[in-house]
Parts: sequence; structure tokens; C-alpha cells
Amino acid sequence: DVRTLNDDELAGFRRAAVDHGVVFVRDQALTDDEQLDLARRFGSLSVYPVLRIAGEERPLEFIEDTADDPPKADRWHSDLTWLPAPPMFGFLHMEVAPDTGGDTMWADTQGVYESFSPAFQEMLAALRVLHRVEPLSFDRFEERFGSDVGGRFRAEYADGVEHPLVRRHPESGRVALFLAGYWMDAIVGFDRGESDLLLNYLMERATSPAHTVRWPWQVDDLAVWDERRTIHIALGDHYPRHRKVRRCTVDGEVPVAVGR
Repeated sequence: DVRTLNDDELAGFRRAAVDHGVVFVRDQALTDDEQLDLARRFGSLSVYPVLRIAGEERPLEFIEDTADDPPKADRWHSDLTWLPAPPMFGFLHMEVAPDTGGDTMWADTQGVYESFSPAFQEMLAALRVLHRVEPLSFDRFEERFGSDVGGRFRAEYADGVEHPLVRRHPESGRVALFLAGYWMDAIVGFDRGESDLLLNYLMERATSPAHTVRWPWQVDDLAVWDERRTIHIALGDHYPRHRKVRRCTVDGEVPVAVGR
């Protein structure tokens, strides 16, 4: 029961997430506040930027798929990497599980980096990537929140932010690719073709079966993952069945390149 962890048990739970990338716990009938209480013990609660601009200081998000509202997270990604300091941990609780499909997968970007040759690792470690919000996402936020909030969000985050392609984990000291799927615009200094070629290759390697896990959800399952060494995807094969999850994240640190 994650609600009753003492400090030593919580430290072990956190180490498990850092060491393995993602931890799953069955039968956690958490309320909204209990999920936030757990996340708060890992760090400062994050508020999604567009919600902050809209004046909704709400650290919880509900992601709901229905026949009228198709899946929205069915591409590989990491959360909010277009921020200077992206989140460090994510917490996902299953509220409504479909009778079939709707699994979530995580990929280990630390493991795939460690599988590369030393020469390839060295080449990758020198690169930086521009992360930015997709134009379609800006349009979707304007449609949902109105032109004023959406326009302010676009103005604040349109330029994106550069991050190292390879980062050192501040807790484990190990090294991982910093991949983010569709939030990655291009490798700095590469032309579009070169950038697409390398980023597509890295995503293909990272999301291969050797580096992924697939979780079949049950109601009241809890997943806690380290955003700094994983990417994830919510599979959309349950559509049009109902699926609802409750998510929160905690604030992270500015990614640090290898050697710094």
C-alpha cells in the first residue's frame, strides 16, 4: 500500500524506479489527494503549462478516451521535454480499464545507450536536440482553451528549448539517451534529412522489444516511472472502448550532458 510507506520504504521505492525505469503496483485504490500525496514525496508537483496560463493550478490531469474522444497519447514520447527542466517522475493511476487493449509501453533509453559501441556513444554525446511543441498541439490547445490562453501559450513556448541528446542521471550517475519522440524537432547543426535519419534510427532502436515493457492495465493499477531514462506510449488499440487514467508528474532538473 503506497499510502503507508515510511521514509525508508519510500527511498527503496524511488531507487527501484531509478534502477529499473518503471515500477508497477497492483491494487492501489487511491483518491486524487492520495496520489498527489505520494507524488509530493518525490518532489514538487508539476502543473501543465497551458493549465497554469489558464489559471488552473491543478497538478492532476485526467486522460480519457471514448468513442467520441479518441486516444491522444498513442505515439512514443516523454513528457514536457520542451521545458528547460522537464519532469523527473510520472505517476499514472488506472481509473477505467477497457476490457481489451489499452496497454501502455515504456522503453529504456539508458539500456539502449549502453548497448551502443563506445565510438557511437562518443559521437552521440556531443549532440544537442531542439525540443518544441508541435504546431498541431498549439492548435488543439487554442481550440480547447480559447484564443487568448492558447495564444499566450504559443507565444511563451514557440521557440522550444535545446537539450543534450545524451544526459547523465543525477541520482544514479548512469548515462541515457534523452529521447522524446514527437517533441524532438531536430538535431542542432544537422540538416533536416540528417537529423531525421539519426533520430528515427535511435527511436527505432530504443523501442525495439529488447528495450521495452508492455503493461496490461487493471483498475487501480499504479505506474511510477523515471522520465529521465524512459519514453512511453499509450496504445490506442482499445478504441472505441472507454479508458481513463489519472496522471501527475513532479518537477525535474535541467538535463546535464555527459562530461559536465
